[in-house]
Amino acid sequence: MAIVLTDSIKALDRKIGVAIASIMNKRVKQNKKRVLTIIQRLIPIWVTNSPEIISLLKEGEPFSLNAQIGLPPGHAAVFTDNLVEAIISSIEVKFTHFTKDYRGGVEFSFQPAHFRNLLGIRSTDFLLGDVSVNWLHWLIKEGDTIIMVGYHYEPEVGEGRSGGGIMQRGDVWRIPPEFSGVDDNNFVTRLFDNRDKQLATILPQMLKA
Repeated sequence: MAIVLTDSIKALDRKIGVAIASIMNKRVKQNKKRVLTIIQRLIPIWVTNSPEIISLLKEGEPFSLNAQIGLPPGHAAVFTDNLVEAIISSIEVKFTHFTKDYRGGVEFSFQPAHFRNLLGIRSTDFLLGDVSVNWLHWLIKEGDTIIMVGYHYEPEVGEGRSGGGIMQRGDVWRIPPEFSGVDDNNFVTRLFDNRDKQLATILPQMLKA
């Protein structure tokens, strides 16, 4: 039996492209929620492996970030849970519809650049004397700026709010430089650095039948 093609090669190629693009768009739309769930499950792993979070969770340990900021017992654990929840809530998976030329794409959006969803976390506020401060603001925005003049951190087990040290008169204090951050380079933005290969392994899920 002979098959006769009445369309030109160009027209046939265009029809095939339209058909394939339609299938791709349908599958991406169907699998968007599945891929979002996979990414959401990665966030707690990324967060708890962050050097800053590891140090924040070291309660009562001198020189830890927990001790230097002066977090009360349990404070860092609550914050970590809230941070994970806030980041997960902000994740978006957007896709541009594929055309007959197979042009299209998938975009992962993780964290708004304004950080308002994080700076509004209640577990980041505490009283310093009569003043309410947001220590997360210090950590992700103030860089190496001096925060306290006339006081410095003194490590001492069992002392202070954190049980890992107290502030004593003299000198100055700032967020330790190995943990400090600014708007475009802080521990939150660093959570997503070099994740391209990991995310690339998830992309085939978008086209799964």
